[in-house]
Amino acid sequence: MIRNGHNKEECIHLYRSMQILEKIFNDFVRERVLPAILFCTPAVQVVGMYVGINLQSEIAMPGFLVFPLIGVDAAVCNILVVTMASWIYKRSQKLILLLKKRAARIPSQKALIKRQIRSCSEMRVKFGSNFIDRGTPLVIQNFCINQTMTLTLITAKRDIV
Repeated sequence: MIRNGHNKEECIHLYRSMQILEKIFNDFVRERVLPAILFCTPAVQVVGMYVGINLQSEIAMPGFLVFPLIGVDAAVCNILVVTMASWIYKRSQKLILLLKKRAARIPSQKALIKRQIRSCSEMRVKFGSNFIDRGTPLVIQNFCINQTMTLTLITAKRDIV
């Protein structure tokens, strides 16, 4: 961290190097990994929960256990991976605020340091034109539960008629 005017360049250089790494990471992840995590794992979770709730009497027991296991694995993947990706944005915001506070204590070159820190933006894990924030894991879980319950209600209504 910035303790005096001598290591301010090192801190800002390190943060900018991390921003370059973030850009490279986002270019790779945006096209290959995030679509699978944000689209396939919720679908797997919905199917696993639906089969676990509605088809337990129709599937034999050793084979049935695979579906709840897959549903739980997909839910854990959704929650953990997306939550960790959201921490990147939150932690980088806190780091920039901390850098600003530490830079305010340095009397020499105060304006230059503030401009350099202001030029640093928060890091984000991006998918498309959007990014993962703190609410994304909850939105995904809400979607999965809503879709599972909708499928359950459709199946129940069809069985009644």
